[in-house]
Amino acid sequence: MIGVWRRFVLSPRWLLFHLIVLAGSVGMIAAGLWQLDRLDHRRAFNETVEARTARAPVPLAETLGSGGDQVWTPVVVSGSSLNEHQVLVVNRSQGGVAGRNIVTPVLTSEGRVVAVTRGFLALSAPLPELDQGEVVLRGLLRSSETRGFGGVSDPEQGRLEELQRLDLDRLARQLPPELAAALVPWSVALEASDPAQPASVVPVARPELSEGPHLSYAIQWFFFTLCVLIGWGFAMSRSLRTARRRALPTPDRPSSDLVGSATRAD
Repeated sequence: MIGVWRRFVLSPRWLLFHLIVLAGSVGMIAAGLWQLDRLDHRRAFNETVEARTARAPVPLAETLGSGGDQVWTPVVVSGSSLNEHQVLVVNRSQGGVAGRNIVTPVLTSEGRVVAVTRGFLALSAPLPELDQGEVVLRGLLRSSETRGFGGVSDPEQGRLEELQRLDLDRLARQLPPELAAALVPWSVALEASDPAQPASVVPVARPELSEGPHLSYAIQWFFFTLCVLIGWGFAMSRSLRTARRRALPTPDRPSSDLVGSATRAD
């Protein structure tokens, strides 16, 4: 029977089946581990956001001098709104409503320029007139946005009134050289201002600090792997039993035919 098992398991047909099962299992385990890795990154992101947003607001100039990653740090900005350089970041949604974000550069009292996301405006709402002159703003530092896979690109040159994302490098290209040189490497997501924003402009929502579906996806991938391995074992056991029955001698089959029968078995 050992010879039957070897010829059965090592037949070309079953070797291909073993390789398919092995490749599929390795792929699904890798997908599950990738989801767990994404879960770890998500948890680290949540911890960072929670820790930094809990701090007391500090002047923007203080964060610029401290170096390092300052994203999600609450800051206070005092300066003049440069409304003539305002842009809209389009294709945004908030609370299930389609709209756009209003972004206005602000020239700070220290002579730096910061792009301030004043808030979200629904498509159904008209563009409001924003206050001119001096403003005092409080918000969270945000990083420059980059184009994801399959995302729409903004034209490289020219003055744009609408952007697909708040790419600070792209925004700097359409500012006067002296303002572009003073642009800080972060934007500010406004949460409060003096004077206050129009009622139609809603502060951009903070990121949702959930763990997402990564753990459930990982469990699903590992469960699929287990199902495949169980199915592989069941198919092997069932087919091997069939091959052994066919290999047993019978009155009308000479023992010399057993090897050929086992080789042809499923």
